[in-house]
Amino acid sequence: MKRRVRFSVVSGARFFCLVYVLVPQVECNLYAGNLDKPSSEDIKFIIHRLEAMRYSKQKNTTEEPFSEVGKCGFRIGFDALRVWEYFTPQQQIYVASLLDPPLLQTDTVIGRFRIHYDTTGFNEPALLDLSGQRIPGSARGYVDSTGKMFNDVWNFEIDTLGYTAPPLEPGELFHNVYIVNLGSGFYGQTVPYPYQPINPGQTPPRYSSYVEVHNDFQFFFSQGMKGLEVTAAHEFHHTVQLGSYGYWPNDIYFYEITSTWMEDVVYDDVNDYYQYIKFTSGRPRGHFETPHRSFNISDGLIEYSRAIWGKYVEKRFSRSKMRRIWEYMRQESSLPAISSSLNEEGMSLREAYAEFSVWNYFTGNRADTLSYYTEGRNYPEIKIRDTLRYQNPLVVFSDNIGVQSLGVVYHRLFLDPGGTISVVPIILKANLAEAGNGSSESYQYTVRSSAQGDDSFIELQVQGYVYWVKVGGVGNLSDWSLFHVTDSTIVAILSSESLVYPNPFYIPAQPWVRFQIPQVGRNSASLYIFSSNLDLTFSDDQASRSSVVASPFFMWNGRKANGEYASSGIYFYVIQLDDQHYTGKFTLIRK
Repeated sequence: MKRRVRFSVVSGARFFCLVYVLVPQVECNLYAGNLDKPSSEDIKFIIHRLEAMRYSKQKNTTEEPFSEVGKCGFRIGFDALRVWEYFTPQQQIYVASLLDPPLLQTDTVIGRFRIHYDTTGFNEPALLDLSGQRIPGSARGYVDSTGKMFNDVWNFEIDTLGYTAPPLEPGELFHNVYIVNLGSGFYGQTVPYPYQPINPGQTPPRYSSYVEVHNDFQFFFSQGMKGLEVTAAHEFHHTVQLGSYGYWPNDIYFYEITSTWMEDVVYDDVNDYYQYIKFTSGRPRGHFETPHRSFNISDGLIEYSRAIWGKYVEKRFSRSKMRRIWEYMRQESSLPAISSSLNEEGMSLREAYAEFSVWNYFTGNRADTLSYYTEGRNYPEIKIRDTLRYQNPLVVFSDNIGVQSLGVVYHRLFLDPGGTISVVPIILKANLAEAGNGSSESYQYTVRSSAQGDDSFIELQVQGYVYWVKVGGVGNLSDWSLFHVTDSTIVAILSSESLVYPNPFYIPAQPWVRFQIPQVGRNSASLYIFSSNLDLTFSDDQASRSSVVASPFFMWNGRKANGEYASSGIYFYVIQLDDQHYTGKFTLIRK
């Protein structure tokens, strides 16, 4: 059955999810922050990109229309939706015509999906041989593989992971997938009905959609079937997001983080997301190159690289924690939804992002795959911005490049005159209200030989060297968190929260679990650990001694008071610092 649907502007034009592209000679301010009223150049930019994508699917040409490597990205569809009211009536009609679904020669139903394809011509699909060349006459084999993969993805994401099944397009009995030649770098795209929400008048609106995928994946980071696998997992989850959880126009970044992470959940052996975190040379890319940029931004690259956030959440909590965030997104946008989900674990978003930033240091040659990322040895090492050297009596470092809110920077500080003992200060700007606005704030990092009565300094002890450090900027001191790590552990923290690491805690493989505590003035400190039944498992009654109070953390070896190892399970901890209480939970796994 051939399928061609044209929607009038009144009934609702179709918008699709396009990759980020570089259109020459067109200036655009859409990505400096959240879009308000677009300029005339913004409008031209969007239409130019729609035309480029439309023509690339119609012309049998060797010319590559785009120069930027992409994947999917909701950007152009989301931006077109946001600026629709600013199009002229003529532009609305024209854009609607550009967004019609492709007219292909035939289709077939496989399970829950109707697969549309051409048997000849520019869009004809083909399998690849072992040398990466197209196999003539293999279109039907490619189609059958596409149908199988999309049904496998459905079964995994819906039946196994528990996401809510997406709605069908109006009048359809199957979900539609179109196989087309999208050009090199374009994996796929998801196309919603933006003006026919399935929950009219509600926020966020939800939409049914269809998917387009590339026709051979010949010149891709993940070629052939591997490219098709990750595209099916990625694009189908966009369909789930739009249809089952809703559309938040300023949260494109989290849609892409989740879909890119989902590729690795469904097809763990492909690792297509590696291309966004490092160059082929191994040099850091995306988040590992520019961690100072706000977590909730997107530029066509960094959001894909931050699939590592999903890897952090999956190992730190569980796969279902990412789904829980999406369940909250039925009522609230991404940052509040992430916060609500983390609050169920007794953790704040600021806490989690601080811990995430520590995880991102322990990669590459520093990787600890038991405590941190399972695939961390394959990740690049995070970019170190500057190297500092302590010179008695103090060093004051001012960074005028700055850091965006919910962004982080890493420095290296040599402590000894010979330059052999070093720590890495990790500086986090954590004003969530300013996250994503595109502005950077400069900061000052100070190290000196004594606190000199200033409570804003914290003690830093490394291999017998004792210093006092602090960080601050134009904003409130409470906006900043400061960590220091060596290449093997965390040594100091400045924050209003507590941290526990490693988590999960494996015994007896790991000798200690550490409970990081805020570096604030205090006279007493105590630690209590409870089982999931709220039975007291361990308490540190010696914590009020001055030698212990001066330490920035508690340590527990996993043994109960009788010397036996505690059982596997979820444990709760309570840290009492004078009249303040800090609580949380962690997982203990006994092997």
